[in-house]
Amino acid sequence: MPKTSYRYNIKVRVTFILNHGAACKDRPPTARDCDDVQSQGYTCSGVYTITPVPGRSVNVLCDLQTAGGRWTIFQHRKDGSVNFDMNWFRYKNGFGDAYTESWIGNENLYSLTSSRKTELLILMEAWDGVWKYASYSQFYINSEFDKYRLTVSGFSGTAGDSLMHMMSFTTPQGGQQFSTRDRDNDAWPLPCNPTYHRGGFWFNKCGASDLNGHYYSSAVDIPASCNWYTFSNNRQSLKTIFMMVRKV
Repeated sequence: MPKTSYRYNIKVRVTFILNHGAACKDRPPTARDCDDVQSQGYTCSGVYTITPVPGRSVNVLCDLQTAGGRWTIFQHRKDGSVNFDMNWFRYKNGFGDAYTESWIGNENLYSLTSSRKTELLILMEAWDGVWKYASYSQFYINSEFDKYRLTVSGFSGTAGDSLMHMMSFTTPQGGQQFSTRDRDNDAWPLPCNPTYHRGGFWFNKCGASDLNGHYYSSAVDIPASCNWYTFSNNRQSLKTIFMMVRKV
């Protein structure tokens, strides 16, 4: 897929995702992910029920338009209505509301990414209305036994590669285990959360990104914010975030 494909009308597509909360026909009876939803003939982005593993269903936001669609959105932020500074158990099982803000749960994300090759797309909006994206051609996490360790590669995009960004005081977050306020798995003597960051994420001394950080109602430049450093070379809190995956 051409690297420029995500650039096409991103703002219009994201507005459609946010405002269109219903399917175009009856909900699918069985869908493992949003790729399955689209393969059953559904074309409208919105909230659908998927079953990543038998016996465990979850409501998710599906983007069925951007760059061919089929995207399962596993994290989204837009108004600060949900607290993302949760413990390990909550990040494992998921929290929030697919219609507002949510995290799909690390167990569900592991199920979606562990059995086949998947790619990651992150859409981000700053408080001045500028949209940028980061795309990775390979993305998956390991099981809880390995503390949901992150593997990511093949970056392209306009927002810069904060997950693998090198600064004097941080190291790449790819390859790192997941950390929460009660489980410190980062490669730093002190816990990244709450010393500098908020929210569960793949920290490593502590990192140039924390998309699950605290949601501020303005462009506050602070490490604890939900930020992506290479977006604007600072820690300004983002206004809107979508993290989504699909099988390749």
